[in-house]
Amino acid sequence: MKGVFDFNKPLHVVQDEWAGCTDCSLGELRDLRGGQQVFGAGIGKRGILFVGSEFGADEEKEGRPVAGKTGSFLASILQRYRITNFFVTNLTACRSCTPLLDDAGQPYMTRGYGGRPPEPRYKDQRAIKPQLDACANRVFEEIYLYDPILIVSMGQLAAATLRGSSFNLTRERGQSEAIEIPGAGVSAVLSPKLKEWKRKVHGKLVAPVARSTVKYLMLPTIHPDDVRKSIHDRHNGNLFELFTKDVCVAKKLYETYNEELYGSAPEDLRELEETPYDLADACIEEDEEEHGQ
Repeated sequence: MKGVFDFNKPLHVVQDEWAGCTDCSLGELRDLRGGQQVFGAGIGKRGILFVGSEFGADEEKEGRPVAGKTGSFLASILQRYRITNFFVTNLTACRSCTPLLDDAGQPYMTRGYGGRPPEPRYKDQRAIKPQLDACANRVFEEIYLYDPILIVSMGQLAAATLRGSSFNLTRERGQSEAIEIPGAGVSAVLSPKLKEWKRKVHGKLVAPVARSTVKYLMLPTIHPDDVRKSIHDRHNGNLFELFTKDVCVAKKLYETYNEELYGSAPEDLRELEETPYDLADACIEEDEEEHGQ
């Protein structure tokens, strides 16, 4: 059943339950545009879970949570830092966008290549709170079922949503903190004064309960799309440098956890300390080849 947490539920069942959701305007617009939902995807279980905000046309087209140039960039970073057990998802399962309008307020239309009729063009925009709230249980359920060792929030909106309060990415990125995600169980709510569970309310015996929560460690970082767009910047403290440092920290936290819990020998990560600018150079070459075509 949609929105009902069950630890034994496979992740693909969650996606089946949320398929075709129209609980917010994004779902309604998705159906109007003929778009598709994009759910979380990954490899293994109990690894590092990456959470982004909303997504764009590339992700909707490819059906992957991070796609296009940004997807290739993130994949290269994960490979460089030997992160092989991971899951990636977004705060919304539908693309957040709005029709692109001209100066007269009329929608720009596609040319209708291949005999297809012209269609409105859309531009991406930030999801608003009612849309995020409508999809929150789906995100929480993906997190709960994947049960990550570490959550890496990508971008200000993802960090603020998972924390449940405001977040300043400039000041707080790279600083890990504990967050709480709704769980499947419930716990007793004690009365404020007597600290009793069962008590009479208006003459009736009640035993109120609250939904239990699960604590996870969250490491906030920059969204890889913003990093990829500023890949030419080599100033001290540039986005690429900060992002790769955060990913390296995430890898270390993951290795430390496995060592403490399972006694496994941690990887030697000293070679990963330096900012991998060769990956940035590869992105720049890709851009130059594209522009040269």
